[in-house]
Amino acid sequence: MSTYAKGDRVRFLGFGEPDPYSRLRVGAEGTVATVDDLGTVHVDWDDGNRLGMVVAPPPGRPPDRIELVRS
Repeated sequence: MSTYAKGDRVRFLGFGEPDPYSRLRVGAEGTVATVDDLGTVHVDWDDGNRLGMVVAPPPGRPPDRIELVRS
C-alpha cells in the first residue's frame, strides 16, 4: 500500500539514481496522478512534466525521494 494517493501534493527531493534525461529540479512540486500496482507514484509536476517516482524500488536500487506537501 502506498503512502501517496491521487490528488496528493508532493515535493521532489531527489532521484535514487542520477537521471540525465530529466529536467526535474529538487524542490519542484506536483500532484499525484495515480499510483500503479508496483507502487510507482506518477506525478503531474507543476512545470508541465509527468514522471513516475519509484519510492519502493527492488533490492539494490535506491528510492526516488518525494515528500507529502498536503493531501
